[in-house]
Amino acid sequence: MKKIYTTLFFAIALCSLNAQTITVTSPLQDDVWHSGTTQTISWTDDISEDVMIEWYADDWTLLGVLAESTPSDGSFTWEIPATVPNYDGYKIKVLSTIDKEIFDFSDG
Repeated sequence: MKKIYTTLFFAIALCSLNAQTITVTSPLQDDVWHSGTTQTISWTDDISEDVMIEWYADDWTLLGVLAESTPSDGSFTWEIPATVPNYDGYKIKVLSTIDKEIFDFSDG
């Protein structure tokens, strides 16, 4: 029985050591991005696959997909349409295209 517990503990520890993450670094809370401008969405990660970028309202309603698949190189340039109202409550979600459990939201 001790061998089973040791093996299980090792497997759990190994999984937590290999946990992959994404951290959105821009936009920040209270950033107001104006319609008709070009803004950079930035993040850090330790994944090798591409990422998807989504845009949300402050009530967590998905407003759109900005990129279905873009290289996970830490930045994405978004040309904000002139029809988008200026607002500081939008949120950006960056997530792995392979493992949807690896994601982060902006602080907005």
